[in-house]
Amino acid sequence: SRIIAKAMYLLEKYIGVCIANIKTRKFDSYFQQGDRVSREIDPNKAQFLFKRKLFLDDLRALPQDIKNNVQNFDYIQAVRDVVHDIYPLQEHDAVMLGALQLRAEFGSLENMEKMLKNDIVKRFGPKMYVEGNEREWKNAVLRTVSSLPLETDLATCRNDYIDFLHSRCALYGSWFFYVEQKVDPRLPHEMFVAINTSGVYFIQVKTKERLLHLQFTEICSWGYSSSSFSLVTGNM
Repeated sequence: SRIIAKAMYLLEKYIGVCIANIKTRKFDSYFQQGDRVSREIDPNKAQFLFKRKLFLDDLRALPQDIKNNVQNFDYIQAVRDVVHDIYPLQEHDAVMLGALQLRAEFGSLENMEKMLKNDIVKRFGPKMYVEGNEREWKNAVLRTVSSLPLETDLATCRNDYIDFLHSRCALYGSWFFYVEQKVDPRLPHEMFVAINTSGVYFIQVKTKERLLHLQFTEICSWGYSSSSFSLVTGNM
């Protein structure tokens, strides 16, 4: 129970995702400053991240507090996946995402220029574009964010980031599986299979190039075992 309590406490306090009807004060007694684990945790360096597999397109039916929590969760996960090159992005789109992230996290342009040092700028764009080009990336992101309209509402800023990523990357909101396929000679032996609300995507491992997209209406049947799965496609 202590481990679960610590996880919930960290999730709410440092990541900002709340569990419905649960407050962090319930876990304060489990997470005192004298605790060895709490002394060893640096929230600025923590890499522990809950990730969800299922994404909802329409949140309108949810209560506002839950929508805010879902949006916060989505934003944190989306930023992490962009920085770690999970999604294939054009460079100009990645610059815009870096600018939207800056606006969401630092607010005014003055604060951005002070905070965006070379060791920090790596958190504001895909590794493939940023690493080794920190100064150029910083300048590009600052130029872009200066052209954006002023927005002080945090929820709106985070929603702008998610909406832009969704509009530029069809794989956003996917759960990825590494597979070795043995049937279709048109496709490589090693691939990622990405599944989201738009269907099933077959992805090249290194470049993240989309090799094939199947809508759910094109999948006639499917099956699986502990070590494999199969899809049967065609028009029904």
